[in-house]
Amino acid sequence: ATAVDRALDGHAIAGMVLACPLLLTGTARALQVLCSWALYLSLCNVGQRWYGFGWESMMLETTFLTTFICPLRPWSAAGAAFVPPVTCLWAFRWLLCRIMLGAGLIKLRSSDRCWRDLSAMDHHYLTQPIPNPLSRSLHRAPKAWHRIETFVGLWIVEIATPPLLLLPGGGATGLGAVGATLRHASALLQLAFQLILILSGNLSFLNWLT
Repeated sequence: ATAVDRALDGHAIAGMVLACPLLLTGTARALQVLCSWALYLSLCNVGQRWYGFGWESMMLETTFLTTFICPLRPWSAAGAAFVPPVTCLWAFRWLLCRIMLGAGLIKLRSSDRCWRDLSAMDHHYLTQPIPNPLSRSLHRAPKAWHRIETFVGLWIVEIATPPLLLLPGGGATGLGAVGATLRHASALLQLAFQLILILSGNLSFLNWLT
């Protein structure tokens, strides 16, 4: 094995060692997450174009932000009482807004007319990377349904509602209640959309992470 092979094996082993406690206990320390982020960042930097896809930067940003919502010692009394900073929660909302809005805008900026004439879903289930058992049945749905799901997915889920995630809200005021309601509704819509994508196909960790 070459030095590169050994280094990559070391990266993989270190990543598994860092991930196992989180998988087994459901808790993580800030330093543990930060080390995981550093490992993946080094791979992305070395991989350059091969690691230049949007989900790679999304993984890095998500992991980096997670560092600030994890206590230093989760098993301690201070760790049990740890409250994630509000600014970090808003950073996650901003991240999700950018992901979904960017997904919609890149479709509209493309030269492919299928998004404008709402025919994209006529071919999506058939041509996606890894179909799921439900993909065949969904592909055979009426074309009118494909038009509806293309419109809802693009114009409502990816274009119209992501900015609602950034609405302030809460407290006893009527305006705050409206903002919180719209923000929660947008979040539920995003969750439902990702679950549908997970059930209808397999895009690796992208939809699970989103």
